[in-house]
Amino acid sequence: MAVGPVETRHPVQAPGEDAVDLHVRRWQDWDDLGLDPDVEAVITRIQHIAWHVKQGYLEGERSVGLEPHDYDTLHALHIRETPGYATTGQLAETAGVSPATMTGRVDRLVRMGLVRRIPSEDDRRVVHVQVTDEGFDKWRRAMALRGETEDRIFAGIPKDRLRRLSDLLREVLLAAEAIDGSASI
Repeated sequence: MAVGPVETRHPVQAPGEDAVDLHVRRWQDWDDLGLDPDVEAVITRIQHIAWHVKQGYLEGERSVGLEPHDYDTLHALHIRETPGYATTGQLAETAGVSPATMTGRVDRLVRMGLVRRIPSEDDRRVVHVQVTDEGFDKWRRAMALRGETEDRIFAGIPKDRLRRLSDLLREVLLAAEAIDGSASI
């Protein structure tokens, strides 16, 4: 049986549309799926924006010699009540990884000269991790590059609209967190 050309539905992205507009149009005739086109558009746009942000972050982290897990570990070390100083267990909890995973991450950062281990004066079983000057510098440079990524992405959005978008997304996040009763970060 010969198969002819497949009919293409809504194949062209119109001027002023993004890739999500095209995506939603491709799904709009699938009534049996029960998809709300507005919800589909919001979710898909959030996913696309997150991808672009992640790519920019990755580029910035790598340009200063860090891999994402290096940056995440240095960041976890800095966003504490005791910035730049914590136990491996505390870092693991902050970063949401196992203690064994964090030990491997800290080992790598020690080899890179970005953190040092300091034995506790009170308890020989406890070892603290402390950021070095070089580690602090790399983390700050990566943070600045991440900020530049965010600035590029949101450059064309007026502040009042950006604030309104943030407020709307807060409502959505609070609703999502209420479903299972937990914060996402």
